[in-house]
Amino acid sequence: MGITAQFVMFLGFFFSLYGLMHLYICKKILSQTNFPGALNICVVIFLALMVVSPVLCRVCGARRVGGATYIITLISFLWMGFAYYLFLINAAVDLINMSGKLTRLATSGGHPFLIVPKDFSTLVVTLFMTACICTYAYFEALKIGVTRVTIQTPKLPKDVDELVIAQISDLHLGILVGERRLEKVTRILKEIKPDILFSTGDLVDANVNILRDLAEKLRNID
Repeated sequence: MGITAQFVMFLGFFFSLYGLMHLYICKKILSQTNFPGALNICVVIFLALMVVSPVLCRVCGARRVGGATYIITLISFLWMGFAYYLFLINAAVDLINMSGKLTRLATSGGHPFLIVPKDFSTLVVTLFMTACICTYAYFEALKIGVTRVTIQTPKLPKDVDELVIAQISDLHLGILVGERRLEKVTRILKEIKPDILFSTGDLVDANVNILRDLAEKLRNID
């Protein structure tokens, strides 16, 4: 199987899961609200746009559509994290309600009941919890963690006292993350003064052609 076929399969798998997740979220929102028909349609359209927003980001990035690319990418990435946690919280609520129904039926044979009601207040609480988690995750992502590990080994050449190896990952350089974050990383690397530098994944998050200036900064690390 060629690379193109594998990529198409990956896209199909991703958008199937992403689409089903949004379908679930849409069903939960509409079932917990009494919005008028026009507002319900707006919710459906917004969620549909969010499903295809990763594609819009790539298209705009490839065509270098300036500020529009930044705005679309920002909304898409923020929503992706928000939708993920919103899905998990709602799934947990459904599992709690399902356990309540099964427990009620198994113990007394009576009518099942909902531990967490399906109403607007539940939607507000789940949205608030999701917002709190995403806010915490956002500020955690801004931090650059440094972990130092010392390994004693007799395998170094006799004329080498120590070998400093630095490993970086998950920089996600692109439209949203760029020069400022890379400057922080390069500053730390210059302090460490590694003999060998490895990048082990997720270095870029965009078309590499628009990251040439950032590549130069990495190249200039001593």
